[in-house]
Amino acid sequence: MNPAEVPACVLLNPLYAYADGSIYKEVSNLDPPLGLAALSAYVTSKGYSCFLYDLNVEAHHGRSVAEFLKEWKQNTGIPQPFIGITCVTTFAYSTYSLAQTVKEIFPESVVIAGGPHATFMPREVLSCPFIDLVVMGEGELTLEEIMKGIPYSEIQGLAFKAGDGSGIQINPARPRIKDLDSLPIPAYHQLQLSAYQPVLGSYKRLPAANMVTSRGCPGRCTFCCRTFGNQVTYNSPARILQEIEGLITTYGIRQINFYDDTFTLNKSRVIELCQGMIAKDLDLDWTCFARLDRIDEEVLHWMKKAGCYQVMYGVENFDPAILSTIKKAYGTIDVKKIVRITREAGIRCRLSILIGNPGETKETVLNNIRQMNRLNPDILVVNITTPFPGTEMYDWALKENRLLTTDWKEYDGKQAVMRIDTLSTQEIYTYYHKMYARFYLRPVYVFTQLARIRSWLELRVLFHGFFSLLRFSKKRKQGLPEKTAA
Repeated sequence: MNPAEVPACVLLNPLYAYADGSIYKEVSNLDPPLGLAALSAYVTSKGYSCFLYDLNVEAHHGRSVAEFLKEWKQNTGIPQPFIGITCVTTFAYSTYSLAQTVKEIFPESVVIAGGPHATFMPREVLSCPFIDLVVMGEGELTLEEIMKGIPYSEIQGLAFKAGDGSGIQINPARPRIKDLDSLPIPAYHQLQLSAYQPVLGSYKRLPAANMVTSRGCPGRCTFCCRTFGNQVTYNSPARILQEIEGLITTYGIRQINFYDDTFTLNKSRVIELCQGMIAKDLDLDWTCFARLDRIDEEVLHWMKKAGCYQVMYGVENFDPAILSTIKKAYGTIDVKKIVRITREAGIRCRLSILIGNPGETKETVLNNIRQMNRLNPDILVVNITTPFPGTEMYDWALKENRLLTTDWKEYDGKQAVMRIDTLSTQEIYTYYHKMYARFYLRPVYVFTQLARIRSWLELRVLFHGFFSLLRFSKKRKQGLPEKTAA
């Protein structure tokens, strides 16, 4: 095939913004679209031209998305590339809006949606008249086959509008990619890494970068959307080290945030990776997510020696009955002990908790506040339980007519979108704010954090976080309208 005839692909991350009143609007910065970077690297490795743009970076300073795309089309001379767009639930409408703009500029292009919302709601996504295909689950092999011109009906993991007008066809799921090392390193060079910064409180050195070194999660939490399912696949320690060294050498990265669902799931892998980081004497700090039942003193020892300074644990609730209901029960695991051994290893704790679970009462919420304040973690993350499509909780809420809305903009973790019998939406919203205020505005917390300051950046982050919390508190609405079931 003539190089000029080789199909080209453009991958787009749509513009998005957290709603007013969300804590994430105050403390979040842009996260790089690592999934798109992985797709771009793979498609390029197969001989195709692939372009990647995060429109949150590209469309700024008065430059609209339409202007950016028209300029790209004129400069490249590519009239109808395949165009892939990320689709996550909270910002699904941003994807639909972008698809419309894309079709106006590239009317003959095939527009493809992928990501969590597309994976679990393919019929809804394809009801958007500007989206032609939906990729479900891992996208590398599926996108390659689309660009090869394989008939849509023969491509696993694909949903599409049948050309004969018979409706939407959803093909069988594609088997998971078992060897992640067989995939190329994400195309970091196609991202403006300097434009990204981790969420406030999750870094102490800059520049920082995010990494994902595994896919899938064996957990059965009812509130968790597992785009890749329960089977877990891994990058090897050697491959992870290669990627880290590239980020350090090329971009001067001084911190890594590992975004694996459960970084410590495979103990031997973590220890081997840590030993490799120590042997290479990397000038690096890093953070990760871990389950309370997948951590111990030995792992923490090696993590600390290798540069880990913060771990996030999903506590979610202190009531055994509620934990059992949301399938996050840890059995005999003692949260207090895990926090203690983490601190004894010299690693800071970031804990998350949910408000508005089925069975939640005023008493359980107040107990959660008391317990969390006693543990006194370095960072507390509070979210209102949200039944995202693809979760067991969503299926339950839909079946029981408990969804208060399917306006996806409201699925942002800051408001109740699901009716429970024991707390009103107003009460859930009030306790959500109360937990933040009662935790972060305690003098003991403020003085403890001040005493730990070791750099000007950490001091700046602490003050930024404090004033962000004040702004968040001031924006609190005194009365939310009660929703009725959708």
